[in-house]
Amino acid sequence: MSSSSMPRLGKGLESLIPKSFLSSGKSVSNLPIDSIVPNEYQPRLHFDEAAIKSLSESIKTHGLAQPIIVRRKGEGYELIAGERRLRASKFAGLESIPAIVRELSDKEALQLALVENLDREDLNPIEEAKGYKRMSDEFQMSHAQIADIFSRSRSTVTNMLRLLALPEDIQNLLSANTISEGHARTLLSASSEEQMRGLLARVLSEGLTVRQLEKLLAEPGAEVKVSRETGVSKHVALESAVSDRVGVKVSIKGSAKKGKLVLEFASKQQLGRILALLGVSAEQDVLF
Repeated sequence: MSSSSMPRLGKGLESLIPKSFLSSGKSVSNLPIDSIVPNEYQPRLHFDEAAIKSLSESIKTHGLAQPIIVRRKGEGYELIAGERRLRASKFAGLESIPAIVRELSDKEALQLALVENLDREDLNPIEEAKGYKRMSDEFQMSHAQIADIFSRSRSTVTNMLRLLALPEDIQNLLSANTISEGHARTLLSASSEEQMRGLLARVLSEGLTVRQLEKLLAEPGAEVKVSRETGVSKHVALESAVSDRVGVKVSIKGSAKKGKLVLEFASKQQLGRILALLGVSAEQDVLF
């Protein structure tokens, strides 16, 4: 497998597993599937069974393009990265699977499992927050240290962790994408759980945007006009979610069939960061 065929890797994953190691055929072994146990540090709580079945069909036809990563545990192995691939391979009826065996500490195992999922944007906000919390609680890592590993800002990590202060049922709504991350963060500003739940009820029943919710929190008796125009509230929620990810102002215009997404940047550095997040390489001297 050539290095050019490898998927994009996050900063943290590259620091733990050099590309030269991943690209070396000598580093890959075929291991019995029944010798591999699940990763106790897996941050993902929910898996798309339909996607796994689809992947299994591809594996039956083309084989597994990328090995999983494991570490030794007792007489067998513990999965570190590649749970979707492992599940799909089992579903496809394979008895063995290509794997890279690494000697990793518990801390590195958690980092690697998180990086794999975050790099593919497979985690919902609550899963991501719980992963950060484990790193903070179990390995005494600061928010700044966690942010550096995952190429996030310290404030992003702190804000993600704050989501865990929400009641569990509201966390579940966020995990299910019933409310946006922007709505969830705004609800944290409520003065009481009673006020929080009252505002949540209005978000769900009236389709309040994040900005409308913020206005209600700033002026408890304020009247907000809820636009019934198709897609308005959805656009605002999406703008907030995308803005959280890229760290710049975002605007979305149009309908589900046609439209445009605009990312506004205020410096060369911001543009460079957006391009890096999109996996686009550009020399500084060509960034205007």
